[in-house]
Amino acid sequence: MFAQLSPFPLFDLPIELVDRVIDYVDEKRDVLALALTCHYFNTLLIPDHLRYRKILMGLYRLDTVENVIARPALGRNIRILLIRPRVTGRRREPLDRFCCGSVEASVVAESRVALALSVMPNLTKFEWDMYHEPETKDLLWETLIASCPRLCDLMFRILPALRRHSENTLYRSKLFDLRYLTAIYLDITTPQQGDSPVPVDHVRRFLLGSPGLTSLHIALNNAIPLDTIFSEASWPHLGRLVLRTVSCHPTIFESFLTRHPTIHHIHLYSVNESLTKWPNHLSLQPGALPNLLHLRIDRQERPCRIDAFLQHAFWLKLQSISFHLLSCVSDVFTAFLHRHPSVEELSYTECQAVDNPHGILKDLLPGALPKLRNFTGDDFDYIQVCVAGCPLQEMCLNPEELESDRAEEAFRRVARTLRFIDFTSQVEEEIGERLERNVPELRPLRLFEPSWPY
Repeated sequence: MFAQLSPFPLFDLPIELVDRVIDYVDEKRDVLALALTCHYFNTLLIPDHLRYRKILMGLYRLDTVENVIARPALGRNIRILLIRPRVTGRRREPLDRFCCGSVEASVVAESRVALALSVMPNLTKFEWDMYHEPETKDLLWETLIASCPRLCDLMFRILPALRRHSENTLYRSKLFDLRYLTAIYLDITTPQQGDSPVPVDHVRRFLLGSPGLTSLHIALNNAIPLDTIFSEASWPHLGRLVLRTVSCHPTIFESFLTRHPTIHHIHLYSVNESLTKWPNHLSLQPGALPNLLHLRIDRQERPCRIDAFLQHAFWLKLQSISFHLLSCVSDVFTAFLHRHPSVEELSYTECQAVDNPHGILKDLLPGALPKLRNFTGDDFDYIQVCVAGCPLQEMCLNPEELESDRAEEAFRRVARTLRFIDFTSQVEEEIGERLERNVPELRPLRLFEPSWPY
């Protein structure tokens, strides 16, 4: 419970000392809690500290930036600065003119942002989520290095839809001179052609210069080989790992995973997709990744065998699994599921069994997956999951899968817990009415009404 507001200040300290104390309060909810302790803090913290803790802005509108430049003391309050293009409804406009109108205007806007950054010593997170790299080249990165010593969380994402940029110029920018970050998110979708090879050593120094890394997200589009990075990396606190379109020798990558038992979230998307001289599968030693909670593996072009990866896997804390375009022996996949009764979310699409034309899931035992709440699968696998007694609350189905003779039996098994079904297309009215009639327990869900907004 928060203390009631007192009419008298709790402290009789110079404002400079109070500011130094408040500098250690980063979270907005903690600022609010502190503001509710007495009138003095209430007057001091509201609205400037609450309003300026997190700033979301576009380069086309600089009201907040100009306020900070005019009142530099406000800069001490800012912890998170997010720069994104204009958002209209649910869609981001991919045209540069929607941001500033011209390159010259972008340069002016970025220069004003850099000036504001110079008075943000407590900034902890900076996000550049745009359709182009900064027009001012290194100005923003130089300012962050010089003026924001507490910066620990960096997100850099560019999707140049209409303009041509050289990824090699970007990789040589001073963005990669930042050090001692704890969270790195790089999503660089740039033209694959360049005037010179990508400087992997530059990227290596950047990543290895953050020994306290807890979250790493690297998404590229030209399969930069990261063998030297993964062979040397040692991040004792790494918890989240997301990789897209990178390449690494499987043995080196397996060794990297084994050396990082703190990882609890893994998402691999098209890792080693472009390699031809190395196998496209991974294997893990028993006992690797003991703290894994979330596992997701996606492929882009062709199925990848994952038997060796699943055969010895035994993760006591595993909560969610998501696979796309993978293949393995059905017995291996089913045995893998039986060893993980802690799983709450299971999703696999376009996955193939090399030994079973009827699907990758085979003979799921009753009582298996006793915590499963959310399921998406191929073909009619949902029937096995329901019949096994899984307490499903959400499912994703193709309406054609409702035509099975065992569909009604399956729905009866989960009717007590089921709350929502997400269909990939419109359900035929006749099928919906038949299920409502034969499985009346589903009627309160109102899942099969023609007016349902699919």
